[in-house]
Amino acid sequence: MRELKFRAWNISTEQMLPSIDIKTIYATSMGSSGNLIWLQYIGLKDRNGVEICEGDIIIETIGNNRYVIEHSGCGFRALYIVTGKYSRPSLLDNNYLQYEIIGNIHEDKHLLG
Repeated sequence: MRELKFRAWNISTEQMLPSIDIKTIYATSMGSSGNLIWLQYIGLKDRNGVEICEGDIIIETIGNNRYVIEHSGCGFRALYIVTGKYSRPSLLDNNYLQYEIIGNIHEDKHLLG
């Protein structure tokens, strides 16, 4: 069983807390869990070995298509940014090493449009 990891976006401070376990994030934020948006690690790393989490913006190294990682039911999917249509419903079915994280929806909104 893989370890469940999360990053958290602190709404109040507008800062991203690093990828750690829930207890550590909660202690680090001094109990302000109502101010946090939880972003789960999807269990895959990009071509540079960086953990891919919900809310990450990734780019294909071939084709330059950009996607946002989103939780969907019991898994994760990638939303194609340009058309707003869902594409690549399971990153596990594809070669995820062709993707690179270029930002996230909280800190890099300019990459969304």
